[in-house]
Parts: sequence; C-alpha cells; structure tokens
Amino acid sequence: MSNDELNDAVVKAKNGCKESRQKVLEWYIRLVNKTTIRIWFKINNECNFERKCLKNLDYMIKRFERERGNFSSVAIIDLERVTNDYMKNRSSKRKHLESLDEVARQGDQDSRKRVAEPRDVLADVEGDYITKEMAALLAQGDPKKMMILRGWIDGNTDSRVAQMLAHLYGGKPESHRQAVKRFRKDCRTTLSQVA
Repeated sequence: MSNDELNDAVVKAKNGCKESRQKVLEWYIRLVNKTTIRIWFKINNECNFERKCLKNLDYMIKRFERERGNFSSVAIIDLERVTNDYMKNRSSKRKHLESLDEVARQGDQDSRKRVAEPRDVLADVEGDYITKEMAALLAQGDPKKMMILRGWIDGNTDSRVAQMLAHLYGGKPESHRQAVKRFRKDCRTTLSQVA
C-alpha cells in the first residue's frame, strides 16, 4: 500500500469507514509484527506488547492530520514510543520481582520471617518531581527544548528525537539533530554549574 493510499484510508477510517479501518489495521499489524520479531528477546510477553500497540491505533487515526505528513511516519514514530515505554516499564517490573526473589532467598537462609516491603511510591513521586523541575530549568519555557527533554526521558536517541522534531516542526532531521546535540551540550554545562 502506497503512502497516498494509506493516507486516504486513514482519513476514511477517521470519518467512520470500517473497510478503510480494516485496511489500515492490516497494514499496521504487519508493522507491529516486524517490530515484535525484531525485539522478541527484550520483551517478556509478546501478546501484551502487541495488544498495547493495537490499542494505540485508534488514537493515532483520530489525531492524524493529512497536512502534517504521512501516516506511515506517524505510525513508525508512535510505535517506537510505545516500544520504548513498554520496555522501560518491563525493566522496572523485573527489578521489583528480583528484589522479592532476594527476600525469599534470605528468608530461606534465615529462620526468622521476613516481610516484603511494598515499593515506596512517594520516592517515585519525588523523583518525578525532581525530573520535571530539572527539565523546566533546562528548557526555560521553550516547547521545542521540552520536547527534546521528554524524548530523552522516554529513552529515545538523538536521531529519533530529531525525527520527531522534523515531523512536528518541519525541516530536515539532520538540522534538528544538530540542534539536539547543541542542546545536550548546553544541558551538560548547566547541570555541571547546578551540581
């Protein structure tokens, strides 16, 4: 399916055409399957990952605007974002489970009963607050800089952030990548002065 056919199908699906939505779904499932095959060894449950990707399809169709570019590039960027989010959440779940395993092993060695402590939610909130404050300090109210910082927080590379900026603001990804590199350098100097 060409980009023009795909864009037409997405616009029709946005207006309620079920056949067009089915065509978009078939195209998107192939993309999700390729991603799943590429990262199968990094995810612990392929079905949950694919379900999360497919839930996001309706949201992408609703917010698609033909004037802002091709749906294929929007879908690829959004799929990478979902992949990064899923893998980031997967690693925190594994760390939590490993700590419970360690408690169980210690309980076997020690005759006293041990109770697994729940995760400290307030520490997470405090860490998120500090992250947001640092982002506000570094961005200085510039929405483009905030987007770069959010991309880094989500685990995206400079190239991926540059592609997102090029998609949203126009221009070539290479020029945005240079701006991201300059901003990274500014962030390092600012953070070294704060610390």
